[in-house]
This record gives sequence, structure tokens and C-alpha cells, in this order.
Amino acid sequence: MRSTESYDNDRLTITAPSNALAFAAERAENLKEQRRREERENLAEMWHTVNSDMMTECAEAAERHVGGGRPPQVLPDRWKGMSPEQLSTFHREREQQRLERQRQLWDEKIRNATWDLQLLKLSKKAEEKEQRTAEMRRQQRIQMDQYNKQLAREQQAQHPRYSYRGSHDMFDQ
Repeated sequence: MRSTESYDNDRLTITAPSNALAFAAERAENLKEQRRREERENLAEMWHTVNSDMMTECAEAAERHVGGGRPPQVLPDRWKGMSPEQLSTFHREREQQRLERQRQLWDEKIRNATWDLQLLKLSKKAEEKEQRTAEMRRQQRIQMDQYNKQLAREQQAQHPRYSYRGSHDMFDQ
């Protein structure tokens, strides 16, 4: 089996025996079949990827049922979001927490208002007591002044010599 070679201007033409041609055709057919198989596998993989839990964000894919009456565990690497039931539960609980917080704030406002009212009453009582004390001191001073004036009059009445007021000459010095 000999192959012949001939040169045709710019290209090389190889003439091969018929066995080699059959082998080349079979090899070409095998390559085509391999490409088709790879294409089918790639298409199947793409189809699986597009329709898999990863792309459709199926929340059930993230759950792992442990058994024993325990709730399913969530696998973080497969978490794709919450189901509508979980979302409604979440919103309901958040609303309950908001209402509870609002009630706590309202209770705190009422406590603060009550405390402020008590402080106001106490400060009014303290101010009234202070005013009464100041009035009592003023009355005591007035009484003490009157008593001192009375004692001074009595003393002057008993000892007239101490009532010398001095002359103008004394003040002119």
C-alpha cells in the first residue's frame, strides 16, 4: 500500500490507500458523534441548571429534615428565601413586636407623666412650705422688733438719763 504525493501549485494533495480512507471516515464520524454527545450533555446540564432548585429559588431545597419531631434545619448554602407562609409568619410576628413596643412606649409615657405629676405636687408642697416658713420668720422678726421696741420704751421710761440725744454743737465738731 503506497500513497502517492503530488504537488498542485500551493497545496499538497495526498492520495491515500482505501483502507486509510475508511479509517479517516470512521474517525470523522466518531468525532461528529462525540461532538453531538457533548452538545447533548451540555444542553442537559444547562437545562438542569436552569430548572434546578438553585435557579428557581425553591425554599424546600434549603431544608433538611432531621426527624424526631424537630423542625427542619435550614442549610445556609442552599437558602433561597422564604416561602409565602414563612413570609406571612414573619410579617405577623414583626407587627406583633411593633405593637408590643408601641404599648411599652405608651406605658413608659404614662409612667413618666405620673412621675412628673408626683414631682410637680412635691415641688408645690415644698414651695408652699418654704413660703409658710418665710412668712413665719417675717412674723417672728416683726414680733421681735415690736418686743425690742417695747423693751426700749420701758428702759427709757425707767432710766431717763440714758435718753440724752446730744446737742447740735456735739454734731458740729
